[in-house]
Amino acid sequence: MKTKLRGWKKIFAFAYSQSMKSKAMKITIIILCAIALASMPISSLISGVKEDDDEKPDTSIEKVFYYDNTGIIGEQFAGKSVKSEIFGNLSYEKTDKNDSEYIDKLINKEDNKNQVFLSIEYCDDESSLNYGINVYAYYREDSDVNSDDANAFAEFVGDNIQKAVLLDAGVDEEKINTTVKSIDYKVLILDDKGGAFDSNDGISQYQYFFTLTCICLLIFVVSLVGSKVSELIVTEKATRVMEYILTSVKPMAVLVGKVVASTLIMVTIFAAVAVSFCLSIFLNNSMFPSEDGAFVLPDVLGQLIENGAMTGITPVNMLLIIIIIVLGSMFYGCVAGIAGATVSKIEEMAEGMKIFTFTMMIGAYLPLFMAITSETGGSWGAFEYVVFLLPISSMFIVPEYLVLGKISQSLAFGAVGVLILFIILVLMFVNRVYEHMLYSNGATLKLKDVIGMAKKGGAGNGK
Repeated sequence: MKTKLRGWKKIFAFAYSQSMKSKAMKITIIILCAIALASMPISSLISGVKEDDDEKPDTSIEKVFYYDNTGIIGEQFAGKSVKSEIFGNLSYEKTDKNDSEYIDKLINKEDNKNQVFLSIEYCDDESSLNYGINVYAYYREDSDVNSDDANAFAEFVGDNIQKAVLLDAGVDEEKINTTVKSIDYKVLILDDKGGAFDSNDGISQYQYFFTLTCICLLIFVVSLVGSKVSELIVTEKATRVMEYILTSVKPMAVLVGKVVASTLIMVTIFAAVAVSFCLSIFLNNSMFPSEDGAFVLPDVLGQLIENGAMTGITPVNMLLIIIIIVLGSMFYGCVAGIAGATVSKIEEMAEGMKIFTFTMMIGAYLPLFMAITSETGGSWGAFEYVVFLLPISSMFIVPEYLVLGKISQSLAFGAVGVLILFIILVLMFVNRVYEHMLYSNGATLKLKDVIGMAKKGGAGNGK
């Protein structure tokens, strides 16, 4: 094996240096770093605009006509017992009807440009679709009432129905605020060391979007590595430079050198982007300092932490994440190298990359499907563990679930072991067929042709 790999370092050094010197690569790195550097200040500017809007609550509604067949709820809103910063200055007028003709006459006047009609109706018929309390807000289509304000007002009333009933019953407001607030629950399991972990293997909606974002980024990583390996192989094969290279090094050394070079290019790009992102955080602090001058994380990162998207960040987990991404990239790089060797012309590269693209999409869709089903909760089965350990899918899901604290380090180490094993198996396969694939200058080799070469021990020159 050592003889087969002799010279890979020279291939690696040349491929890496030439790629990093290229104008396209420099422009790509500059653009990505610029985006990363501007990301946090821009997000703070956007959130800052929303906060400014919230600091000046306003509504286009001025007066509310209300009908309430319960006789108690509407009075609490009209008497301002239910407080609202936005709707606290509205004037209320009670009515004794709520039929459509009456509502139309009431709010269809020339001077009623900023008025709505609120109907609170209680239905005690359990067989009716309207059983319970129903809230309706009416406004004139050509009035000055904004549709968003009308919806917000109806939502405000609906959210405070319970509070209004309790206030009418004389319950203390402090006790009401404790009673009607949302109550979260979670079931935890204690392990033999006294540690607690979540009994639910599902993920929240926020964690799902975090996972989806990471899968998209990792698809970009794999595509970057795979396209670079394939491009290097096909270009040298089409220009017949490959034939000169093979006179001094073995085919396996060629593939390993180019895969390692492409993986390091990916690591270099993301290291540059990571540094720019860290600088973006400090830039954000200098542009939007806190009131006490202390260093604070941007709001978007703070939300990630608050919503449980970064509970599993530890030094060991971060090291495992880097190892899995690097090994996964190398695995897909080997697949791309084999795919690139099946074609002889640069214009045919897309045809040859179908094997790589199909493998990558299957590997990405499996974790995506798992994340969608995990959002509903429940326990993991054989499918989930296959996705975690399968080499084509592990790099797309294990890093995120480590960050979320959803999987153990032992499972992540298992994924690392499987990736190493399959990289070795791919290299053993390359050892049998790769030389003949690189020398093949005819039609694009099909998968059955490559498998046929492997069965014959590499004999033949392809097509």
